[in-house]
Amino acid sequence: MWGSRLEALHGAFTAAYGRCKTGMQATIGYPPAECPEDVVRYMNVATNQISQRYDCLAMTLEMPFKDCLTATDPERGWNPAKSRALGASVLEPLLYVEPMLRDESEFWLNLPADDKYIASTNDYEDHLPDQEVGQFKMLKKRFFSDVREIHKVNQPK
Repeated sequence: MWGSRLEALHGAFTAAYGRCKTGMQATIGYPPAECPEDVVRYMNVATNQISQRYDCLAMTLEMPFKDCLTATDPERGWNPAKSRALGASVLEPLLYVEPMLRDESEFWLNLPADDKYIASTNDYEDHLPDQEVGQFKMLKKRFFSDVREIHKVNQPK
């Protein structure tokens, strides 16, 4: 279950990934479930299933289809070179959190402030940069399955 341990691992991994200069950002993402009932409702998401079943850090690494907000390339957008760098860059943060993965102590009490968990939001529109005419256009709509939105639509009012 999501708690201090998994929150600290998430924060440490995300911070380490951000230090790799990959374009990783921590603000926009899928927030953790708000209550145990939500966890059960979203078990169709692989990261939730793995995290719950094995009591471990599980995250989704999404490759942008156009570009990323933190390291834009107005001429080429997302490209094969960025894809290769994204895959390779995950190794350093994995090595950073590996000693903590099965640590049974309260290791999170001793993590540096830079590794603090940042609560993510899926309300990304406030984070889009202002665009000038002729500049690369960011997607204004998500085109992947947003499980929370699907559940909101399908629930009786």
